[in-house]
Amino acid sequence: MQVAFATEPGSEDRPNEDVVLATPRLVVVADGASAPAGLDTGCIHGTAWYVNQLAAQIATGEASAPESSLTTVLAGALASVARSHANTCDLNADGTPSASVGVLRATSATVDYLVLSDVTLVFDLPSGTEVICDDRIAALFDDLRQAVWAAPEGSAERDARLRELVSTQRKLRNVEGGHWLAG
Repeated sequence: MQVAFATEPGSEDRPNEDVVLATPRLVVVADGASAPAGLDTGCIHGTAWYVNQLAAQIATGEASAPESSLTTVLAGALASVARSHANTCDLNADGTPSASVGVLRATSATVDYLVLSDVTLVFDLPSGTEVICDDRIAALFDDLRQAVWAAPEGSAERDARLRELVSTQRKLRNVEGGHWLAG
């Protein structure tokens, strides 16, 4: 399996909230759900810490139970990370750290994958390119996202529109009819 990736922080004033972790048989991508200034997460650690812990726990869980489904591995990783900060953070807060997740596992006989939210997997197959992505976030929030981009960069208006977008996304996180994130 060949893996190539690039990642950088979404802004210069905060740490990178995205993680890529690769082993000879596993690739994990965790794309943290950023919290704009003025919106609380309930977590003292932050999104960057969360995505690093989640990716590490996914890799650890898969290595210790390589026959488990990726759904089971992700569920175990979520539980482990939750336990690690449940005593210091409000895990029921609307903005508790969460992430889009993509996991790819290649063995000698199979390729398994899991995509949760807007991480995109691209397969270069003999029959052509196949793209796997859950586009519910784009479909649900395109109007609000367009309003953010329409406001002048660095303006109070853009900041307010961004807080509105994220607040609305949080209300539809991990509920029927909404979008799913690892959190």
